[in-house]
Amino acid sequence: MEHETGSEIVEAVVVQEVAPAGLFGTDDPVEVIERATKVADALKDVIKQRELFTMIQNKAHVQVEGWQLVGQMVGVTAVCVDTVEVDGGWKATVEARTVDGRVIGRADALCTKHEKRGPWKSADDYARLSMAQTRATSKALKGPLGFVVSLAGYATTPAEEMTFVEPDKPREIAPPAALITKKAAKELAQRASEFDLMDKLQLAASHVTGTDVGDCSNVTRAVDSLSASLSVEQADRVMAWISRKADEVAA
Repeated sequence: MEHETGSEIVEAVVVQEVAPAGLFGTDDPVEVIERATKVADALKDVIKQRELFTMIQNKAHVQVEGWQLVGQMVGVTAVCVDTVEVDGGWKATVEARTVDGRVIGRADALCTKHEKRGPWKSADDYARLSMAQTRATSKALKGPLGFVVSLAGYATTPAEEMTFVEPDKPREIAPPAALITKKAAKELAQRASEFDLMDKLQLAASHVTGTDVGDCSNVTRAVDSLSASLSVEQADRVMAWISRKADEVAA
């Protein structure tokens, strides 16, 4: 819109403020859920594979690295804005900020020598400061991103906040089953070869192991592949399958 005043023309510009979109690029509730679920699905596998969680009271609590990861996935960074020395330790303040500088989360956290559990009673001063910042980081990110972590199937309380409870003891993992010997693998391969079942031998072995056992196109290659893949129990199952197929061929 223009207004003429004497020899000057004054242009009036109307500035319309636009509210920024949410973390997922939309304010539509349905789309937010869909995109958050997609992020959660990707997050779930990475946290599990990289073991970025601690088991406490039979629940998986995500460690600070996991919280930082989900933040990076949606463009949120944790920034420590203040540290204050307190009685026996430190208090840290951290803000969760978007890439355009908006503050969407804020948290304070302490770490002092007065804590009943953990190593902090005798820890160095720098270690208490670092833990205060770590705890505040997780808490600040939990505010805006806790629901994504929940969608991924993890507890929303950060692992660093659960110092009042002892972590669960690691469960004993059974040793892997012993693999068959090359002699046993050779017997298995020769049995399959007698009935022209080498191509099906590979399929059968892959089926019982749940993985690709490798090339079983001839006896020599089958011996190498089977002896590196099959347990004794699995080999028995494959041999039983070959015997059934052999009976079908003989019939």
